[in-house]
Amino acid sequence: VSRGLRLCTVPEVNSNACCGKGCWFNKRLTWTSSVCSENSPTNIISTAFTAYEQVPHDTNSFTQGLSYGDDGFIYETTGIRGESKLLKIDPNTFEVIKSVNINKKYFGEGSTYYTDADGNGRLIYITWQEQTAFIYDPITLTKLQTLSYTTTPPRNEGWGVTFDSVGGEFIVSDGTSTLFFMDRDTLAVKRSIVVTRFDGTEQDNLNELELMGGLICCNIWFVDEIICVDKITGRSVREYDLSTLYPKKERGNVNNVLNGIALGGDHVLITGKRWDRMYKVRFDDWGLFT
Repeated sequence: VSRGLRLCTVPEVNSNACCGKGCWFNKRLTWTSSVCSENSPTNIISTAFTAYEQVPHDTNSFTQGLSYGDDGFIYETTGIRGESKLLKIDPNTFEVIKSVNINKKYFGEGSTYYTDADGNGRLIYITWQEQTAFIYDPITLTKLQTLSYTTTPPRNEGWGVTFDSVGGEFIVSDGTSTLFFMDRDTLAVKRSIVVTRFDGTEQDNLNELELMGGLICCNIWFVDEIICVDKITGRSVREYDLSTLYPKKERGNVNNVLNGIALGGDHVLITGKRWDRMYKVRFDDWGLFT
């Protein structure tokens, strides 16, 4: 038994009575869908991650969005007016293959690769205060479309975005505790959820997003934590403390915060604003790649 939590008994596990109650499983038992689910909450923030490879990252990139495309390339978007751009990155060398700037009146924010209604690979790049999203062809980085959206009034900001292929919808953060589910074609808001931590408190400053294992994983602005929440309830299911990944004291500027999560084939790629590095990470207590 660890940290004051009791061990689940075999009858409790078999009847699902222990699910969500913050007790540990016997080591002979396995977290699988036949028990509770592989996303069963532990109610304790985890430090169970392994950074098994460090790769280079452009220190000029004020990272706002990061994703792997179905084509295998990495796509990154950056912020700051006059510096905001979309980057296409080689997944082997981590060199920038191609980049395009957006108009200097826009402060670029999050982005994600997705598939449109016709089956075409596309990229969406949202903006901070302009309620504007740009759609790109990932092959050429040609801008194809401009859309508008709203989030929490009166600011209606855009921070992070990911795509749920099951629901065929975008999930967007705006720096509050609310996540918005938007239509893939129009960006009309279909519904929203409020994100809460293990202790039930609302979590604001939700930033870059990535859908992993059916959960919405969120960076938190100025906090070295990633929380992964249920798509329906907004309740935190997994929480990770990444403060030892690249300690703040080694990053230089206080604004060089953790921000960037991309799910790869056998790893999660993690970086931050103006970091000189990215890490390939696996979460040791989460069977994402098994």
